[in-house]
Amino acid sequence: MSVILKALRSQQEEQRAEETTAHEGLFLGKSGFLKKNASSTKRLWLLSALLLAMAAATTTLWVWNRWQTEQVAEMSSKPKTAPPQARLPSVAVPLPTNPSVDLEQAKNLFENGQLDASLKLYQQALEQNPDSATIHNDLGLVFLRKELFSSSEKHFSRALELDGNCAECFNNLGYLKTVTGETIEAETYLKKALSLKKDYADPYFNLAVLYEKNGDLGSAVNHYQAFLKRSDNDNSQLALQIKQHLQKLR
Repeated sequence: MSVILKALRSQQEEQRAEETTAHEGLFLGKSGFLKKNASSTKRLWLLSALLLAMAAATTTLWVWNRWQTEQVAEMSSKPKTAPPQARLPSVAVPLPTNPSVDLEQAKNLFENGQLDASLKLYQQALEQNPDSATIHNDLGLVFLRKELFSSSEKHFSRALELDGNCAECFNNLGYLKTVTGETIEAETYLKKALSLKKDYADPYFNLAVLYEKNGDLGSAVNHYQAFLKRSDNDNSQLALQIKQHLQKLR
């Protein structure tokens, strides 16, 4: 727009100059007439060049917008397949002997998604067994499912203070760190779980997800395969999903 304004301003100045010398132009004879004609031709060429430049810019903008629209349409038409998520384990630690609260019921409520009812039973059990690593671990899982991460970590950590060889507790804490994006701590806890129980399947799966998120696809593939080898049901829905996902990663 600034170029067009300059051209128009230049045209107006030349018109004013010609008006002030109109008389003189009548007596310049042939040379004066040619000078006036040359000035008009110059203005026509300038305006024509500006119009051509504007047309070219408009065409380029239209082509660019059309290309962007086609790219967006192409991307939106492609199927989206998300990588597997880390696996939240079910309650797996041995239950306390002779509990007065039905912990099996609390576990079933948890696995059926009735988190508030499950939490209430576990809290009652903790009042009666405050030093039970099992109950602290299970409470950590309930809080984790409710996305109360601070409370979840508190109970997992307390479970490990009470039982430093609890592979399930290390796996659960590693899963929590994966969810919160603390990848270094997550890897440490998950590897610790495997060092305590080498045939424990869940840490292999959680490590595979972690490695894939970090872009280490080779390690991810190895750990997915290790999980499948140790999985109880090779034909489960999760196992079939992993097999399909592995085909895309290779």
